[in-house]
Amino acid sequence: MALQGSSDFEGKLEKVFGRDAVVEKGIHLSLGPWGVPRFIEEYLIMRECTGLPATSCAKRVSSILRRFRPEPCEKNLKLDQLMSDGELTLMDFFTVTTDIKKGVHRLYIPCLDLKKAMVHPRVLREHENLLRNGVWGMGRLLYDPKLSFGAKDSDPVSLVELVPYQISSLEISEFQEARSKFSDEEWLDLLIKSLGLNPEAYEEDQKLYLLARLIPLAEPNTNMMEFGPRATGKTFLYRNISPLVRIVSGGVISPAQLFYHKVHGTVGLVGVMDVLVFDEIQYLKFAGAEEILGKLKDYMASGHFERGAKQAASGCSLVFMGNIDWDVNEGLEIDRIIPRFAKDPAFMDRIHGLIPG
Repeated sequence: MALQGSSDFEGKLEKVFGRDAVVEKGIHLSLGPWGVPRFIEEYLIMRECTGLPATSCAKRVSSILRRFRPEPCEKNLKLDQLMSDGELTLMDFFTVTTDIKKGVHRLYIPCLDLKKAMVHPRVLREHENLLRNGVWGMGRLLYDPKLSFGAKDSDPVSLVELVPYQISSLEISEFQEARSKFSDEEWLDLLIKSLGLNPEAYEEDQKLYLLARLIPLAEPNTNMMEFGPRATGKTFLYRNISPLVRIVSGGVISPAQLFYHKVHGTVGLVGVMDVLVFDEIQYLKFAGAEEILGKLKDYMASGHFERGAKQAASGCSLVFMGNIDWDVNEGLEIDRIIPRFAKDPAFMDRIHGLIPG
């Protein structure tokens, strides 16, 4: 259990990390339809709802989202507004790629379905994570038919200002210094809080199991399994922690989706994600099972894959999850729930750990 009362602990967090690090967990909004992850929800609560009751907070945050985060059907309306007014402010997950052949940067704006927009060099210097994992934030866009920061094929839209809703440049030394101010037990509670959970609800071993879910994110090419009862939050962390985590729930998976699409010439999920989560693996099916399982086992062992003329390496970790209808502490054989492909000894030899759900 926590060493201090909740208010004392949060006071210490605020003192070490600043007010932005402490969010009122008692308020929870259902923002799923807006397509924003949990940590963005918490940021909005922290920024907009200090001292407000939950109902007023929900109205204020919903009003902000309606104004700055358009629904898919409003894409053309917002593009027209941008073209007519010359500028537009949006809340979105912005990412930038470097087109070395054209000597330009390409900005992806999901809300507007623009993949070749432009970005002001100053914005890139201030927010280098745009070039890494992307950044959630409020961006000011300008209609820019002169293509000031792009090539001839660029979309005539420039990102000229960005207010990040997450860390957009990381100084690890700051976290190392902060760590020295907390005991091991306090730091464990802080990590659990950062996952959106209440550490007071868990024993120490349960907290460690929860943190074990972070291993595939922290250690490249780690292959894990987790089985537990339904609706116990097995995918909650992965769904909300990073845009470079993809969850595949049951269904049919093809080699093109996982590794490389020969026709389109695009790399699959294994090549572009940090973690790939296979949920409900008892219902998972593979198109071209013999090919895909061979390549999957080879990748799990070496971190390399090839398909057709494409050869590549990746650090993407793999997590396999399944639902069970009994207490995990009963210790029953997992053969009852894993699909046939996972019963292959060569496959199981490549699994580094199993977490009880």
